[in-house]
Amino acid sequence: MHLTSLSSSLVALLAQGGGADGAAPAGGSGDAAPPEFQPSFIEKILFGEGSSFILMIGMFIAVFYFLMIRPERKRMKQRESMLGALQKGNTVVTNGGIVGKIFRVEEREVIIVVDKDSNVKMRFLRNAVNEVIPETKTVEKQT
Repeated sequence: MHLTSLSSSLVALLAQGGGADGAAPAGGSGDAAPPEFQPSFIEKILFGEGSSFILMIGMFIAVFYFLMIRPERKRMKQRESMLGALQKGNTVVTNGGIVGKIFRVEEREVIIVVDKDSNVKMRFLRNAVNEVIPETKTVEKQT
């Protein structure tokens, strides 16, 4: 039995017979109209006065999703595809700001040549690569 039907049957019982002891209702003949049904707080929120509140919460969640969660997922997918496409010869910038050319790509690591003249090589995790610099930018800087 639902709480609503239980409360409405209690109201009907009180309207018919009076009080809990079965005595006639105060005021006379027993033909008194039943009291008006008062919805509970949750019923008011879900179906009545507060339905705009529920709608506003739903809109807030939708805006939060489209402005925060969805763009972040898109950036993560782009980063994963960039890290997966690393190959020998790419010029990269690490999270620490070190610029170099990839010498060798391993499963979890990347070896970067930092200085061509002295053949300085550094080993980084793939996740430490922040960006791949396109070849056009590299050529423009050298000239």
